[in-house]
Amino acid sequence: MVTQTRHITFLLALVIAVALAGCGKKQGPPPEPPKPQVEDTDQNPPKQPVEDAVRAALPAFLSLDSIELERIPTGPEAVKVNFKAIVTPKEDLCQEDRKSEVAGTPTVTLLKVVQTAAAKASLYGSIAAHRAMDQWTLEAVQIQVGLKQFGEPRGAFPPRSYVTGSAEANKALEEQAANAKAAREKEEQKIRVAVEDAVRASLPSLLSFDSIEPDKIPMAADPIKVNFKVTVAAKKDLCQLDRVSEVKDVPSVTLLKVVQAAGTKTTLFGSVVVRPIGDRWTPQQPEIQGFEAFQSAKPQAAFPPQSYITGSPEANDALKAQAAMRKKMDDDELVRRQKLIDATAVGKRYIGTIVCGKEQRRIRLVFVEQTDIMVVAEASDPDRPDVKRKFGGKIVFNPKPDKDGEAYSIVLGPAGPGGKGDAGSDDWRRFYNSGDGSLKLRLTATGLEGEASITISTIVIVDFTITLVPEKSP
Repeated sequence: MVTQTRHITFLLALVIAVALAGCGKKQGPPPEPPKPQVEDTDQNPPKQPVEDAVRAALPAFLSLDSIELERIPTGPEAVKVNFKAIVTPKEDLCQEDRKSEVAGTPTVTLLKVVQTAAAKASLYGSIAAHRAMDQWTLEAVQIQVGLKQFGEPRGAFPPRSYVTGSAEANKALEEQAANAKAAREKEEQKIRVAVEDAVRASLPSLLSFDSIEPDKIPMAADPIKVNFKVTVAAKKDLCQLDRVSEVKDVPSVTLLKVVQAAGTKTTLFGSVVVRPIGDRWTPQQPEIQGFEAFQSAKPQAAFPPQSYITGSPEANDALKAQAAMRKKMDDDELVRRQKLIDATAVGKRYIGTIVCGKEQRRIRLVFVEQTDIMVVAEASDPDRPDVKRKFGGKIVFNPKPDKDGEAYSIVLGPAGPGGKGDAGSDDWRRFYNSGDGSLKLRLTATGLEGEASITISTIVIVDFTITLVPEKSP
């Protein structure tokens, strides 16, 4: 006991002397804390200093309950002290279980309790000790086994860290899910608006937008393809060609069938791809199936004049008018034909003038033969009864204009040999005696008129102008 007291007194005196020696001097960096030194006891460091060293080396959240030592000499003045420490956590100790990360919401860290409060656990380690001048110096405590099994107190984890399954964790996850749902619904609404705007813009001007129903939006896809059902209505009756009523020489009537009545709703299906650009969703051109039915359809006003809906009063009236017009034309044609036939009947006589250049003479024309539309007429000079000739040809009921724009219904050419009698000057002889030439006439309100021509050579043609009125039989 005396020896122990002496050694402690010596250590205190040494500490005081060192402290006094430093008084009044400029202080430098603080010296390293002295390593634990204990008095020699049975050639081994005593248990209490070792226990204190182990306690000091433990994390603050662990309490040392007891310790068992095993001293192993490692040299003449050295000992390795192995120890088994029984420790107790001051609170539940945790490790990270997983992180719940949802875009747009704070992360929730879920923890698992790996060591409950007051549950005892074992740690194994060692301390190296060296003896000098009957004092033991303890090195740093080395804990080799057991410390890794401990987690950390909840306060060591970031905010919003909760023990898995706890009421706090469940509430945080519910809030996170609710926030995520609200954020997702907000983005989905943006997408719906973008899709609706794109579909509205893609509709033909003849259709009006009624409503749209997008399918479930696959938010996780990239890019996002949204399928939808859109309901549209025709602004006006939309028609396609049914048939065209064509009657010869009468304006045609176009008949239409209504494929989409005004206001009638139609459901179409389609899809559109949307991509995020900044804080907006930008759609591509929608693809809509079913537009084919509207591609050839258009309002009645877009068709040619005289276009009507089949079966409508307007269509029926137009068809009746078309038929009436054709009938009148047919009736007029029959009258005109009959007039031509009557005008060229056998024995029909005409008298009038024939002009060649500046010379004018009288002429008589008598139809002497008629077989269906074939006729023969005799031309003569009333002032020279022996001067005459015949022309033969046909009646043309629907004559076409010639190169001069003239249309003639009675077209005659030479009939038999040249005429007889002396017609006088060369031009008149050629007309009556050459056996050549043509005579073309048409009906007028007062009789007949037309022209005659005699070909002398390929470059010389003599023309005559004829005007005739009916002449009573002698």
